[in-house]
Amino acid sequence: MQSINWDCPGAEHRVWGQMAKIALEGCPNAQKILLLGLGAGTVIGLLKKEKPPLKITAIEMDKKIIEIAYSYFGLSAFEDVEIIRKDAFNAIKNQKADVVLVDVYCGGNFPEKFWSLEFFSFVRDALNNKGCAIFNKILCVDTDKEIKHSKDYLLKVFGTVGVYKVNVVGNRGNILFLCKE
Repeated sequence: MQSINWDCPGAEHRVWGQMAKIALEGCPNAQKILLLGLGAGTVIGLLKKEKPPLKITAIEMDKKIIEIAYSYFGLSAFEDVEIIRKDAFNAIKNQKADVVLVDVYCGGNFPEKFWSLEFFSFVRDALNNKGCAIFNKILCVDTDKEIKHSKDYLLKVFGTVGVYKVNVVGNRGNILFLCKE
């Protein structure tokens, strides 16, 4: 399952709801959110539900994903959300936000270019003072070992990295990495 409606009962307990919760708790004064990877817009709806005045920009390269989010998942309820149709890898260079959410799965795969020191630097540079970034990554081999390896890798660019396990069953599940300078 890649996405659900933002107003679906229990959405706040799934990975999208946890991303929204961690973003708002990690950066309580956030006013501008940058979402890399739109999906169905689930995170947008959950963020807007909790803090309606948030300014949210989403970068999504797939025109069909954007159309589906508007036509079938209720994204049209949020007229003030800006959608940029570009590849997030380069488009982030022209953005600034208090929170950057990285959820860039493509058919269940996390493109490797988004898990590089170069991209981490782009994300760090896009953050406003005291901002935070959250990376959603599905780990599925030896979760604890992968978490440590991933956290150490993120620490090469960010000053602090928190780890949140979401819906981990056995050795598979979403891991959210909360990164700050």
